[in-house]
Amino acid sequence: MTTEINRFVEQNKNLVHFVIRKWFKLRTEDEDFFQEGLIGLWEAAKSYDKTKGQFSTYAVAIIRNKLSSALRKENCIKRREGNVLFISFNDDNNIEDEIADNESIEERICVREIWKDLEEQDRTILRQRITLKTVEDIAESLHLSKRTTQRKLKKAKENFIEKYNKEVM
Repeated sequence: MTTEINRFVEQNKNLVHFVIRKWFKLRTEDEDFFQEGLIGLWEAAKSYDKTKGQFSTYAVAIIRNKLSSALRKENCIKRREGNVLFISFNDDNNIEDEIADNESIEERICVREIWKDLEEQDRTILRQRITLKTVEDIAESLHLSKRTTQRKLKKAKENFIEKYNKEVM
């Protein structure tokens, strides 16, 4: 079974190139990103049900989701200068920031202060998203609709970035 799947993946790996070129143009030369897409293709091949429709349609959705997830795992907010701020949480759900080597301790403190100033619901939504929860899972945990959660997530990100840029820039 595994050899058949591997052969099938090899025959259909152009689907990964297609997805990257269509939705992730800036990553066309990133080999690690391509490998993530191949994992998505392999998962699609493994779970495909012929009665549900055409494989390519199914595989494109799975690959795209896998690549989107890979981007979320990078877990970062990019700033204007190109420096990257990584935000994660420790076991107590407290913010832990890992700032690029050229950043100062003042920026670490700034991130924590901005985090404290956010509304509780914004912190909750951002924390769940940063820890790779889906929008659907966040919506369910907060008893909100998916659309409302998407809007609140977007607004929470904007608030954080705006406050961060005011403090640091």
